[in-house]
This record gives sequence, C-alpha cells and structure tokens, in this order.
Amino acid sequence: MQNRSTFSLLFWANTSRIQNDEVPVYVRITVNGKRVNISLQRKIPVSDWDSNQGKAKGTKEGANKSIPCRNTVFGFNHLGYKTIQEYGNNSFYFFDDLGVEPSGRHYGKDCNVMREILLSRYDIYHKKKMITNATKNLNAKELEERYGNRVRSRMHQLFNLIAFDKESVDKRK
Repeated sequence: MQNRSTFSLLFWANTSRIQNDEVPVYVRITVNGKRVNISLQRKIPVSDWDSNQGKAKGTKEGANKSIPCRNTVFGFNHLGYKTIQEYGNNSFYFFDDLGVEPSGRHYGKDCNVMREILLSRYDIYHKKKMITNATKNLNAKELEERYGNRVRSRMHQLFNLIAFDKESVDKRK
C-alpha cells in the first residue's frame, strides 16, 4: 500500500487585525493534515485583498511579484547592476528556485546576482521589517557554498523558513 501525502498553501488576510484600514497577510501551510500559519510581515489595504482568490488584487506594485531566480540573472546579463537595484527596493518579492541560477556576467564582470540582491533585501528588512520569500531545494551548507557565510547567517531573519521532512513526497510528481 502506497502512503499518500497532502500539501496545500493558502494565503489569507487576517481581518481581525485591521489597523488604519490595512490587514496583515499570512500563509497557511498544511502538510498531511498538520498546519501552520506564518505571517508574511506585510500589510496591505483591506480594499486591495481578494479573499476569493487568496491574493492581492490587480497588478499594483507588489501585488504579484513571483520571480524565477534564473530570470534575475538573465536581467543582470542584459541590464547590469540596475537589475540588482530593482530587486533591492521596497517592493515585496517571492523568488523561485533559489540556488540553481547561473552566475551573472555583464560587460565582462562576473557577479553572484542573487547574493547581491539578498544582501540588499536584508538591508530593507532592517529598515522596514519586510521579509523576502523564496523557494529552494538546497540545504544550509549548499546555500553557504553558493552565497557565502554572510548571506547564510542572515537567512533566518530574512526569510520565513519552512522545512519538509525527508520522507515527504515530492509534489512535482
């Protein structure tokens, strides 16, 4: 008999905590019936939240910013350091597949683009308490090898860390 595991994500605005017409946004992660609610440390105007869709309405700045990490490097290769400045701003971002992106190169200068972006995002975290979200398949040692000790040591503050048991079934299959 094959074991079946379940996984679900639900984004929601906690309307019981409205302050100044803004609500905090949370994500509920459920794995095999066990659930946890995590604050994204982000507030949005009540009128900008679509509770039926579980997301911010429209395409306003920060409403929908899921970015494959590979695309940040492609942008850097084309536009240079402006790309790092763009993602190092005060907007809310969700980076997908951290750690598998190639190295960046612009006019002969190599750059670990995501390392520079994450360091910029860490500065924003300290100024505005805005976390950055990302998915990854690398462990802590691999992240340190890829981005250095400085970035790795800041990830516990910068991200909401969610780990899955080694026995969890891969959801992509």
